Parts: sequence; C-alpha cells; structure tokens
Amino acid sequence: MKKMTFLLLFAGIGLSVYSLAEWCSSACSATHDYTLFGIAMGWVGIALFLMLSGCRIFVARFPDLSVNRYIRWAYSGILAAALGAEAWFIWIQHAVIQSWCPVCLAIASVVLILCLLNAIEISISNCEPR
Repeated sequence: MKKMTFLLLFAGIGLSVYSLAEWCSSACSATHDYTLFGIAMGWVGIALFLMLSGCRIFVARFPDLSVNRYIRWAYSGILAAALGAEAWFIWIQHAVIQSWCPVCLAIASVVLILCLLNAIEISISNCEPR
C-alpha cells in the first residue's frame, strides 16, 4: 500500500506540472483563470503533493520517532482539506465554467484515492495490538 501511495503522490505532482504547463485541451482553458491568492492552481497542486510526499517520506525514514503521530495527523488533515477543495473545484467546473477539465478531474481522483488509502491505513493500524 505504501508503494501505491508514493506512486499516486508522484502522479499528482506530474499531473500538476502538466496542468501548470497548460498543455491541456481547450476544455481546460477556462479553469486556468482560477487562482489561489494569485497563485496558479498548478503550483498549488505541486506544493500540496510535495507536502504530502514529505510527510510520508519522513514517517517512513524515521518510523520510531514519537512525533510521527502528529505528522500522520497533519497528513490526514491536509488530505481532508484537499478533498474538500477538489469537491469545490468540481462544483465550479460543473456550475460556473460548465466545462470539464480532464487533468483537473484526474488530480481530484488522485486525491480521492489517497484519502481512501489513508482511511484504510488508519483502520488497519487501529486494529493492530499495542
């Protein structure tokens, strides 16, 4: 499951770079007008996936540190916020732009799958004897 998580994180970075380069179809052109505090959403996606990757790498590299519990909470919180943001972006594409960006939907799918994998990992770790 860890390999799949890292694969998805790297896919998210790649899709964010692809979105930033604006190589998408004409259906995506309207989505490039949206920014977060003036920052293009591609940069926000790269920062998101790099932060998530950093959390995962730190926990994997130093598994015995007591601070890992807080890093896992941060990872879960960042993922939850990203899932909410992606739901909002999908609504904007549907209701406001009235056009679907396949790259944006792929990024949203990556975030959703990462959330599901995180929930499974939490459930498994809660079932292990302490």
